[in-house]
Amino acid sequence: MSRVSISPRESRLLYEQAYDLFRAQREPDVNGLLLTCTGAMDAILYEIDDFSLLDRWIAYTIELLHQHPELLSGALEARVASSLSASLILRQSQHPDLQRWVERAYSASIMQSDPNLRLHVETRVALGIMWAGHFPKAWSVIQGMQALVAQQEVSPFQLGMLKLTEASYYMLTAQTDACLNAVKQGLEIERGTGAHVMTHQLLAYGAGGALITGDTENAQKMLDQSTSLPAPRGRFDTCLHQLFATWLALLRHDSMKAYQHQRLAVTAAVEVGSPHFEALCRMGAAHVLYEAGEIRNALSHYQQVYDIARHIHNHLLEFTGLMTYAYVGLESGRRPRSGLRALKLALEIGKPRNFVNFLLWRPDMLARLCSHALEAGIERDFVSAIIRTHGLVLDASQLALGDWLWPIRVNTFGAFRPLRTGEPITFAGKAQKRPLDFLKVVIAHGGREVSEERITEALWPRINGDSAHRSFTSTLHRLRKLLGEDRALVLSEGKVTLDGRLVWVDTWACEQAAARIEQELRRPREHVDRDRLERLCDQLITLYGGAFLGNEPDEPWSLPLRERARHRFSRAIGEGCRCLLQADLAERAVDLLERALEADNVAEGLYRSLMRCYAQLGRTAEAAETYTRCRRALQTALSAEPSAETRAIYDRILQPS
Repeated sequence: MSRVSISPRESRLLYEQAYDLFRAQREPDVNGLLLTCTGAMDAILYEIDDFSLLDRWIAYTIELLHQHPELLSGALEARVASSLSASLILRQSQHPDLQRWVERAYSASIMQSDPNLRLHVETRVALGIMWAGHFPKAWSVIQGMQALVAQQEVSPFQLGMLKLTEASYYMLTAQTDACLNAVKQGLEIERGTGAHVMTHQLLAYGAGGALITGDTENAQKMLDQSTSLPAPRGRFDTCLHQLFATWLALLRHDSMKAYQHQRLAVTAAVEVGSPHFEALCRMGAAHVLYEAGEIRNALSHYQQVYDIARHIHNHLLEFTGLMTYAYVGLESGRRPRSGLRALKLALEIGKPRNFVNFLLWRPDMLARLCSHALEAGIERDFVSAIIRTHGLVLDASQLALGDWLWPIRVNTFGAFRPLRTGEPITFAGKAQKRPLDFLKVVIAHGGREVSEERITEALWPRINGDSAHRSFTSTLHRLRKLLGEDRALVLSEGKVTLDGRLVWVDTWACEQAAARIEQELRRPREHVDRDRLERLCDQLITLYGGAFLGNEPDEPWSLPLRERARHRFSRAIGEGCRCLLQADLAERAVDLLERALEADNVAEGLYRSLMRCYAQLGRTAEAAETYTRCRRALQTALSAEPSAETRAIYDRILQPS
């Protein structure tokens, strides 16, 4: 292991003296000057305490290369390009020649025979490009290094650098198990050498990898282990430690600790002089301040993040910042339009680069952002990939969002269709009829805290006592097995509840959709958002596919919910369309009502609303035809005639005063 990696500060001071001596020569040794600049940059990069010191050496190096372009070739080119590109990434990511130097470092490195030199260069290349979001290229570089160490012996230090690089990559790409394994291997190498050069960073990335899955206990252990180390900590180590400690505190809803850690993180990031990590730490501050209700300060931090991200041309940072702003803007209600625009832009940036993960996210935050995107029809496929990657679940207030990827979905309106991970649940013969009937009964009684007694009365009315209980228990077991998820049905104190985090039921979704229409209609007439009202009505019609268990034989336990759902559907759509009609939006109301009647052609109230719309439009013949359709449907399905109220509307249309 070189002195520069063990004693970087001492090495830096020696390089400064050497540079001055070379400069003092009558005819300076240009190669010596160049190697001195490279060594000084390496020392600062290993010291990780003040990256602003790089500015001087970046300028010296670029000036020397401009004056003597013929100097670089072979191993020297690999070393110089590596040190220069790594310095530019951390300190001057906006530099117009950055990408050229990264590519030059890699191209020169892969031509070298020294495996230690290759790892020295290529770990830096991979780290630099992965933190900018170029994951496929970073993975290609990592695979090349993995193949190299499988064939040739390398120093423990360079092998440790590879493990650090792997841990960082796996953390950023949400591969927790692989991240923790790389951290474990890296720590073993560090213990073997006795030089804890990378230990703080390894533990920080390990904590980050654990936090991706919400494993706060393991993350805390690694951060505590880092704190207890006697090894000195540079300000970059402090920055990383406090950043992940902020994330941990946010996940634990510990606002006081989150506030303390984010202040320390921002201070360390500013002092270490890395714009990229300053932006990340300010993002942490924005999250903390938003949770504390300091919306203006949160947005101020976000603005600084966005300015940095745009300045240094970092797509991953820009994506992360836009997602943060979208969350604050949408959830606070302060900037809903710009928040939605930010979300759209973030997902447009993230989709082609597969940014399904970013630092500082929380399950509730990301679930809300995904729900906003799905509601607005933004990048549905990519949003679904994010949901799958993190196993996100919605809270109970979002069930009306039918596009969400629930593990289990149960459609009951029109036809009974249970699905698991988007695919129909298939079964052979009659063996599974009872478990599915069990599920239907639970849903028919609301899906929450349905007593064993109610279920057994519905399914086994002729048996009681122990026999009924055994039937109940065995059928519940079979249903859980059929659904493939034991947690889907919770049995507590003799009552069965469908877990709304795992199971989506269209009856619940329709209740929420109808409630949203009713909520909008309770606003003063001049404040009703007609466009939103139309969208809500459209959503309810899409969810309501017909009568509850409409293709099933009538059962005493299914009829009450069937009628309640039909009445609420008819009332919500009817009242919503009445509001549109009053706003001279009869055509839009007609479209909604016609679609609603396709879903339920015996909802008499909808026929009345449709007749009124046609009458207002002056389409008397179609209004009369609507009455005829209503009468025919009621006679066919229910052997009934239209009500007096419906007949009165028909008479007024035919005989206007």
